[in-house]
Amino acid sequence: MKVNTLTPNLAVADIRQTVQFYCENLGFELVMAVPETQDGIDQQLHDDKVYVYAMLNKDKEFVNQKSFKEETGRYWFTHKSVRKAFIHIKRALPDMFHYLDNPRIEKTTNGLESFFGRLKQNISVHRGLSKEHYKNYIKWYLFYKSNEKNRFS
Repeated sequence: MKVNTLTPNLAVADIRQTVQFYCENLGFELVMAVPETQDGIDQQLHDDKVYVYAMLNKDKEFVNQKSFKEETGRYWFTHKSVRKAFIHIKRALPDMFHYLDNPRIEKTTNGLESFFGRLKQNISVHRGLSKEHYKNYIKWYLFYKSNEKNRFS
Protein backbone atom coordinates (compact mmCIF):
# COMPACT_ATOMS: atom_id res chain seq x y z
CA MET A 1 0.00 0.00 0.00
CA LYS A 2 1.35 3.40 -1.03
CA VAL A 3 0.52 6.37 1.24
CA ASN A 4 0.66 9.75 -0.54
CA THR A 5 -0.52 12.10 2.19
CA LEU A 6 -1.28 12.02 5.88
CA THR A 7 -4.24 13.96 7.23
CA PRO A 8 -4.71 14.20 11.00
CA ASN A 9 -8.22 13.99 12.48
CA LEU A 10 -8.53 15.84 15.76
CA ALA A 11 -11.31 15.31 18.29
CA VAL A 12 -12.27 18.70 19.76
CA ALA A 13 -14.88 19.93 22.22
CA ASP A 14 -16.17 22.82 20.07
CA ILE A 15 -15.87 22.60 16.29
CA ARG A 16 -17.04 26.15 15.66
CA GLN A 17 -14.43 27.62 18.03
CA THR A 18 -11.68 25.38 16.61
CA VAL A 19 -12.49 26.30 13.00
CA GLN A 20 -12.53 29.99 13.92
CA PHE A 21 -9.14 29.70 15.63
CA TYR A 22 -7.46 27.78 12.80
CA CYS A 23 -8.87 30.07 10.09
CA GLU A 24 -8.20 33.41 11.80
CA ASN A 25 -4.84 32.67 13.41
CA LEU A 26 -3.19 29.98 11.32
CA GLY A 27 -4.42 30.77 7.80
CA PHE A 28 -6.51 27.64 7.20
CA GLU A 29 -9.64 27.60 5.05
CA LEU A 30 -12.84 25.75 5.77
CA VAL A 31 -13.41 23.11 3.09
CA MET A 32 -16.60 21.60 4.47
CA ALA A 33 -18.57 21.07 7.65
CA VAL A 34 -21.11 18.35 8.53
CA PRO A 35 -24.02 19.43 10.75
CA GLU A 36 -25.29 17.28 13.61
CA THR A 37 -28.43 16.50 11.61
CA GLN A 38 -26.22 15.10 8.83
CA ASP A 39 -28.63 16.44 6.23
CA GLY A 40 -25.91 17.74 3.95
CA ILE A 41 -22.52 19.39 3.80
CA ASP A 42 -21.99 23.10 4.41
CA GLN A 43 -19.14 25.10 3.00
CA GLN A 44 -19.50 27.76 5.66
CA LEU A 45 -20.61 27.60 9.27
CA HIS A 46 -24.15 28.71 10.05
CA ASP A 47 -25.10 30.09 13.47
CA ASP A 48 -28.26 27.99 13.77
CA LYS A 49 -26.50 24.61 13.34
CA VAL A 50 -24.32 22.42 15.53
CA TYR A 51 -21.49 20.69 13.67
CA VAL A 52 -19.95 17.26 14.26
CA TYR A 53 -17.18 17.37 11.64
CA ALA A 54 -15.19 19.99 9.76
CA MET A 55 -12.40 19.75 7.21
CA LEU A 56 -9.80 22.50 6.95
CA ASN A 57 -7.13 22.96 4.32
CA LYS A 58 -3.92 24.88 3.92
CA ASP A 59 -1.56 24.90 0.93
CA LYS A 60 1.03 22.77 2.68
CA GLU A 61 -0.25 19.57 1.08
CA PHE A 62 0.18 21.05 -2.38
CA VAL A 63 3.68 22.31 -1.62
CA ASN A 64 4.75 18.97 -0.12
CA GLN A 65 3.10 16.76 -2.75
CA LYS A 66 5.48 14.09 -4.02
CA SER A 67 5.50 11.94 -7.14
CA PHE A 68 6.70 8.34 -7.22
CA LYS A 69 8.23 6.29 -10.00
CA GLU A 70 7.75 2.56 -9.42
CA GLU A 71 10.57 1.49 -11.73
CA THR A 72 13.22 3.33 -9.74
CA GLY A 73 11.46 3.50 -6.35
CA ARG A 74 12.27 7.22 -6.11
CA TYR A 75 10.18 10.11 -4.81
CA TRP A 76 10.50 13.77 -5.80
CA PHE A 77 8.57 16.95 -5.10
CA THR A 78 5.96 17.35 -7.82
CA HIS A 79 5.82 21.17 -7.71
CA LYS A 80 9.53 22.02 -7.35
CA SER A 81 9.25 25.69 -8.34
CA VAL A 82 6.34 26.34 -5.97
CA ARG A 83 8.14 24.53 -3.16
CA LYS A 84 11.34 26.54 -3.72
CA ALA A 85 9.39 29.81 -3.70
CA PHE A 86 7.46 28.79 -0.57
CA ILE A 87 10.63 27.84 1.32
CA HIS A 88 12.42 31.01 0.14
CA ILE A 89 9.59 33.22 1.40
CA LYS A 90 9.28 31.26 4.65
CA ARG A 91 13.00 31.73 5.37
CA ALA A 92 12.91 35.42 4.41
CA LEU A 93 9.81 36.36 6.45
CA PRO A 94 11.68 37.37 9.64
CA ASP A 95 13.68 39.96 7.69
CA MET A 96 11.17 40.83 4.99
CA PHE A 97 9.26 43.75 6.52
CA HIS A 98 10.91 46.51 8.54
CA TYR A 99 9.70 49.95 9.53
CA LEU A 100 12.04 52.92 9.42
CA ASP A 101 11.19 56.04 11.35
CA ASN A 102 13.35 58.65 9.66
CA PRO A 103 11.97 62.14 8.99
CA ARG A 104 14.22 62.52 5.91
CA ILE A 105 12.59 59.51 4.24
CA GLU A 106 9.28 60.23 2.53
CA LYS A 107 6.24 58.29 3.77
CA THR A 108 5.06 57.63 0.20
CA THR A 109 6.77 56.88 -3.10
CA ASN A 110 4.84 59.61 -4.95
CA GLY A 111 7.89 61.83 -5.42
CA LEU A 112 9.99 58.95 -6.69
CA GLU A 113 7.27 57.78 -9.07
CA SER A 114 6.83 61.33 -10.33
CA PHE A 115 10.58 61.71 -10.91
CA PHE A 116 10.82 58.50 -12.95
CA GLY A 117 7.59 59.35 -14.77
CA ARG A 118 9.12 62.64 -15.96
CA LEU A 119 12.34 60.82 -16.90
CA LYS A 120 10.36 58.31 -18.95
CA GLN A 121 8.39 61.12 -20.61
CA ASN A 122 11.61 62.99 -21.50
CA ILE A 123 13.25 59.85 -22.90
CA SER A 124 10.22 59.10 -25.08
CA VAL A 125 10.80 62.45 -26.83
CA HIS A 126 14.26 61.19 -27.86
CA ARG A 127 13.23 57.93 -29.51
CA GLY A 128 15.82 56.13 -31.58
CA LEU A 129 18.83 56.78 -29.34
CA SER A 130 21.57 54.17 -29.43
CA LYS A 131 22.12 52.22 -26.22
CA GLU A 132 25.23 54.29 -25.40
CA HIS A 133 23.41 57.61 -26.01
CA TYR A 134 20.45 56.32 -24.00
CA LYS A 135 22.73 55.62 -21.00
CA ASN A 136 24.43 58.99 -21.35
CA TYR A 137 21.07 60.77 -21.48
CA ILE A 138 19.98 59.08 -18.23
CA LYS A 139 23.31 59.98 -16.58
CA TRP A 140 22.95 63.58 -17.71
CA TYR A 141 19.34 63.74 -16.50
CA LEU A 142 20.23 62.34 -13.06
CA PHE A 143 23.23 64.67 -12.75
CA TYR A 144 21.16 67.69 -13.82
CA LYS A 145 18.29 66.89 -11.42
CA SER A 146 20.63 66.22 -8.47
CA ASN A 147 22.35 69.61 -8.99
CA GLU A 148 19.12 71.50 -9.74
CA LYS A 149 18.54 72.38 -6.05
CA ASN A 150 22.09 73.70 -5.65
CA ARG A 151 21.84 76.11 -8.61
CA PHE A 152 19.45 78.49 -6.84
CA SER A 153 20.97 78.45 -3.34
